[in-house]
Amino acid sequence: MHGLYEQLEMAKEIDKKELMESESFCIIPWIHMHPWPDGRVFTCCLSELDMPVGNLNDNSLEEVWNSDTMKRFRLDMLNHKKVSNCNRCYEQEEHGHETLRIRSNQEYLTLKNNPHGNEQTHIVESTNEDGSLDTVNMTYMDIRFSNICNMRCRTCGPDLSSQWFQDAVDSNYNKTPEQPIYQIKKGTEDFLQTFDPYLNSVEKIYWAGGEPIIMDEHWYIMNKLVELGRTKVDSPMRVYYNTNFSKLEYKGNDVIELWKNFDMIGVGASIDASGKRGEYLRKGTIWRDLVANRKRMLEECPDIDFHVSATVSLFNALDITDFFKELVETGFIKPKEFAVNILLGKPVHRATVLPKHLKLEAQRKITETLEWIEDNGGDSIGRTTETFKAFRSFLDGDDTHMLDETLADIKEMDRFRKENFFDIHPEFEEFRERYEEIITR
Repeated sequence: MHGLYEQLEMAKEIDKKELMESESFCIIPWIHMHPWPDGRVFTCCLSELDMPVGNLNDNSLEEVWNSDTMKRFRLDMLNHKKVSNCNRCYEQEEHGHETLRIRSNQEYLTLKNNPHGNEQTHIVESTNEDGSLDTVNMTYMDIRFSNICNMRCRTCGPDLSSQWFQDAVDSNYNKTPEQPIYQIKKGTEDFLQTFDPYLNSVEKIYWAGGEPIIMDEHWYIMNKLVELGRTKVDSPMRVYYNTNFSKLEYKGNDVIELWKNFDMIGVGASIDASGKRGEYLRKGTIWRDLVANRKRMLEECPDIDFHVSATVSLFNALDITDFFKELVETGFIKPKEFAVNILLGKPVHRATVLPKHLKLEAQRKITETLEWIEDNGGDSIGRTTETFKAFRSFLDGDDTHMLDETLADIKEMDRFRKENFFDIHPEFEEFRERYEEIITR
């Protein structure tokens, strides 16, 4: 079989079916790139962090777009070669998880779930022999402008949370950052204006952080889109958020009022547990505030595509199903408004660190919950059921060799946060003696 790039050179026309069936191809490097708060740029938010494709503090956006690494990734994908930067998608796909790679190919090659968008096959066809592109095609924007955040979640760190700075200083298990706040081209007044030319053609924006609601850059770009009239789904324009959902207002701006301007807003609330469990996992959470924010949202903009995006780690692997049912039964969400986000990036916190009998118990509870969903109206869009099934499959993995390292990490964090893991998670009492015997550095 010829590589896709060889076919491109012969016919200047891509076989879209072959692109969709490819196990390595992803449209992302043709329509997107993903800057981090420290300026490093990656192919997307799931990229392996040891391989940036450039740095916006040192290079222009156009230079990064056609960096040697970006060009090589495009050519490798066109020739059926898996790219090491994309291992997280490949790993999740092995467990039946619908990944960003799959979704993006569907959205921009077949317009599935994106009926008002523009098909992007022609951009792939325009690839030059060296893998470069003549123009920057910022169809999908996901830029982490800064690490400004009002929380310090257990499964996060100082790279993506300014609040983590002192914890990182106090901890023996985290690299101490040079400063609390990282911000691309900090102090450069005209940096945001470099994105203005792309705001007339961007089709999808994904806001995450840090915490996007308390970032100046978020408000600059969103208010600019309102000025440009880029708020309607047939523009086309879709805006998605990953937010801790703790703040709805910032510097006199009200995000609910902002969202009312847009036809297509999707909000994924990063909430991993309720009450004290939630406040332990995502330090800075005030549970009653989240409940009040959801109540206001339901009253003022009930048609927004809202769901809880729960990051599932060893901390909540056994009670994630109970949390889901609680949210449904209290009216916080409908059964279809939930997604399991499998933690991969912090290996010692992966759910697969748990011993087999606990993973089997978690799998049993997932199977029971899937039946409960069917008995309670079902999941019409498959978001909840498919991500629960993917997590159930993921739990077949075995990382139990890291358990002592995991307990040491938990114990160290308990020390400098003056918390107690077992007070919050009595279901792990069997680990207490092992935990107490561990000597942290």
